[in-house]
Amino acid sequence: MGMDHPRCAPIILISKPDKWLAYYWWLDDAAAPPFAHTVDIHAKPGYDPVELFIDPKTKRIPLDASLVKGSHGAPAIAPEQSSILMTTQPEWLDSLPVPTRDTDVFAMLCRAFGIEVG
Repeated sequence: MGMDHPRCAPIILISKPDKWLAYYWWLDDAAAPPFAHTVDIHAKPGYDPVELFIDPKTKRIPLDASLVKGSHGAPAIAPEQSSILMTTQPEWLDSLPVPTRDTDVFAMLCRAFGIEVG
């Protein structure tokens, strides 16, 4: 899977394409920690796609995992699941291999902005 990278975790969980790994460990929503209803990337144990359903009036996140209808970070298994990369600087794309991985895009952006990564 190409996961042999210094920033890669020792254990990797991958959801099925139509699932996500909810972090909710409580059985009663009344027992949810205060950060569960907020956008708080430093307190939550991972990406919380339910944040996409924030109520703009109350600025609260629902605790309904069934709202999420997809996966975050699962490898693409079909061409229609692939991402697109758009730029007004097409010459930046010349150095990208095909197929392109996320780490390839990171390296391309560093080169484009003159950032040296050691």
